[in-house]
Amino acid sequence: MKNSHPLISVIIPTWNSARFLPQALDSVFAQQYEPCEVI
Repeated sequence: MKNSHPLISVIIPTWNSARFLPQALDSVFAQQYEPCEVI
């Protein structure tokens, strides 16, 4: 069966901001939409 939802790619650019990365990833993974990938 074909998935009716398109894949969403989330790109998180960062430069010298590693302290914000966990919060950004938590926010992405808390979303209800699937399928989703993080780049």
